[in-house]
Amino acid sequence: MDHFHRRYRSAWPQRRTTLDDSLFKAVCECQKAQCWKCLSATATYSEVFRASPVERIQIIRGGVSARWARSIFTDLGLGTVQGYLVVGLAPATVNRKATLGSALTLAQGERIIGVARMIGQVQHMTERNQAPPSFDPVAWFGDWLRSPLPAFGGACPMQFLDTMEGQALVSSTLERMESGAYS
Repeated sequence: MDHFHRRYRSAWPQRRTTLDDSLFKAVCECQKAQCWKCLSATATYSEVFRASPVERIQIIRGGVSARWARSIFTDLGLGTVQGYLVVGLAPATVNRKATLGSALTLAQGERIIGVARMIGQVQHMTERNQAPPSFDPVAWFGDWLRSPLPAFGGACPMQFLDTMEGQALVSSTLERMESGAYS
């Protein structure tokens, strides 16, 4: 455990966080605009999508908050238990880590960042295609994940989120949909 996490670990349980809450910025001394230890708890989905692979790796290595995972699945309308199971996480473990303010393991964090990246991808698609302001890309993505699709052999896209290869398949399907190559 590095100096930052050792020093501020006791501060984590006292603050509740959501995607927009500033958990680390309230306690981090760095005050850098691009501090990935700060951003890993407060990043928007678009920021995760627009981050380079190296920056996303830094977020993952910095520790992805279990509380952030909880908020992602709530935003998607999946419910936390179903959401955790979809990405291959044990609900009891994630809930315990969220209560303690702990970070997920690297593998767990990587899958959560992958889901956040795809939400950001959908947001970026809607911005680029000038969707009406009333369109909610996060809710749409949550519904789309639960819909059986021919591109997945009649399975729901959410059934592929438990592996990085599956997440890449879902992401490339979204890209094909936007370009019109989806059938």
